[in-house]
Amino acid sequence: MVTVKFPKTISLRSVLLFGSLTITLLGMGLMALLAWGSSTRAIDAATTQLRIEINQRIIEHLDSYLGVPRKISTANANLIGSGILPATDGQLLIAHFWQQMQLFDTVSSIYFSNTEGGLANAGKELMDKSLYVIHTENFVAGPFYKHATDENGQPVRLLVELPNFDGRSRPWYQKARARGWFSWSEPYILFTGQDISISASVPVYDEHNSFMGVAAVDIFLSDLANYLKEFSVSERGQSIIIEKQGTMIAASTGERPFIQAQGTKAAVRLLATESSNPVTAKAAEAILAVCNGTPECRSSQEANNFHFLHEGVHYEGRVSPYSDGYGLDWYVATIIPNTDYM
Repeated sequence: MVTVKFPKTISLRSVLLFGSLTITLLGMGLMALLAWGSSTRAIDAATTQLRIEINQRIIEHLDSYLGVPRKISTANANLIGSGILPATDGQLLIAHFWQQMQLFDTVSSIYFSNTEGGLANAGKELMDKSLYVIHTENFVAGPFYKHATDENGQPVRLLVELPNFDGRSRPWYQKARARGWFSWSEPYILFTGQDISISASVPVYDEHNSFMGVAAVDIFLSDLANYLKEFSVSERGQSIIIEKQGTMIAASTGERPFIQAQGTKAAVRLLATESSNPVTAKAAEAILAVCNGTPECRSSQEANNFHFLHEGVHYEGRVSPYSDGYGLDWYVATIIPNTDYM
């Protein structure tokens, strides 16, 4: 058996050295804890500010992007109402709209429908950006013809023919006439199923305040998704735009904001909470919980932050309400996982 012998006495020097070392180690540990807490708070503050600034950049882009169709439709309504553009000459209107399409690459079509349901339209295809023109026979409700155009805007090839079109039955026409001023249509899925669009429409009145029809401009909402995708948040972060009722407008993941309805061939709008991307779906749930379906969201800045856990990863998010003053009430949100900035 081994006997362990302890010293009978401990020198004062050893006691002082041990005490000094203990105090130093405790001090260093405390400083490390304080530094960690301070750095964590600093990171939290910095990432919160980052999400705020990203949302603000997106909102500024929305103001610019949505301002273009509003200005074009208002300008065309003034030109037609004043008689500078004759409301009865569908071919002249189409030529004017075709020229405008050369100037504004963010719009998908520019058009006018009169009180007889006739349509004069110029636009571009989603995929190849080639230009087309549309007219109804005799500029009244009836047969609808869509033609591809040459470099001078002249029709060269029939693309679509429909037996009966009446502009007066379209939601963008009815809403603008009912409101009596500028209005946005509800986002709608193109009949080709390729994209989702929204119309900026303005009622047209002559100098005697008699209603003449509706001038309108369409934009593809996929342009917003492309912007969010190119404006990278972080490696696994996301930015999304949803309506206050939860339907998707655009996502940086590139997910389309509509899906095929079960059991049918029809496409329907996608609820963000039902996104195929689980992070997007959980973020949407958190956004709607924070904002309670109101365009104003909450007045407290802190209340607009949210967080959730997915597959062991903690995600921090920030939602900002967006309203353009003309009827759009959307939410803009940025979500970043902690692992991307720690």
